[in-house]
Amino acid sequence: MPCETAALVFAELKTRLPQILREPAQLQSALAELESAQRIRDLSPGLKALAQQIKAELGLSRTGECAEPPPQPPPYSPFREAGGFVFCSGQLGMDGEKRLPEPFEEQAHQALANLRRVLEAAGCSMDEVVKVNVYLTGIENLAAFNQIYAPYFPGPKPARAAVAVSALPFGAKIEIEAVAKQR
Repeated sequence: MPCETAALVFAELKTRLPQILREPAQLQSALAELESAQRIRDLSPGLKALAQQIKAELGLSRTGECAEPPPQPPPYSPFREAGGFVFCSGQLGMDGEKRLPEPFEEQAHQALANLRRVLEAAGCSMDEVVKVNVYLTGIENLAAFNQIYAPYFPGPKPARAAVAVSALPFGAKIEIEAVAKQR
């Protein structure tokens, strides 16, 4: 399917969107058309944005896959896209060999580096992060974490919560999850 045909499919779906949303029977057909048109790898940025807009209006989201996933075991997606946002799963301070460094500070740096890698796989950066949740097994590490955290967000700081928990997976001392605005 040439790119011009894909553009026509997207434009036609966009004009039919209110009707499609009112008549769920048309949804399957619209989804098939959308998936077929999206298989074209050379879509212009405008068409890619239009496809994302249509999917968002249909309530669809993309499951994230990282080229080099963070060193954590599944069963979850590193990120999900929905409603113009990227929701990142919690990142532990595991290194590439699935080890947790002992000092809290190293785990904190590694967790932030893992979060950055997931955001980049989603086409975002730390600058687009709007909300961060931090889970600490020791609230006494909060001051040290604040010192480590600040340079990772030099622009406007995202909203944030820091919560003490009794335990984290694999004996981690910190886990960080984030929500970012899509570009």
